[in-house]
Amino acid sequence: MAYLRKLPSGKWQVTVRNRAGDRISETFPLRSQAHAWGRDEEAKLSRSAYRDPLAGKIKFGAWHDRWWEARVVEPHTRRGDESSIRNHVTPHWADWELRDIARLDVQSWVRKMTVAGTGASAIRRAYNLTSSIMKAAVEEDLISVTPCRGIDLPKGCPVTAGHG
Repeated sequence: MAYLRKLPSGKWQVTVRNRAGDRISETFPLRSQAHAWGRDEEAKLSRSAYRDPLAGKIKFGAWHDRWWEARVVEPHTRRGDESSIRNHVTPHWADWELRDIARLDVQSWVRKMTVAGTGASAIRRAYNLTSSIMKAAVEEDLISVTPCRGIDLPKGCPVTAGHG
């Protein structure tokens, strides 16, 4: 059940608890807005459509580590992917919160690699790995959409099936 309270500022704060017992609060100028938000959040929780807005605060590097440990690929693929991630992906994204990565940020990253002279196949591999990591974050309800969509890659750098 949502908990409403009037703050000293005159605004209304509503708090709900997710399944893990964490409190999520929002503040509104009107009591009716706070009440409506609390009712909507509780409805999402009851129908399992709720995505914790704090989930996307996880850093890309920490999420990569979880994703990497769960990933099932052939050893030779794993070795190549590890090199690409070490050289192109984590140096750029490791300290970013997942929720802060936008489509334009991904496009800028691809552009920076292109300008730096990174080869098309290396860009493709780094992009596809980043896309897989972000899609897994969507599947785990950490973020609502992947920023790896509609990205223009350099010529000779087609997106593989299932990515982009």
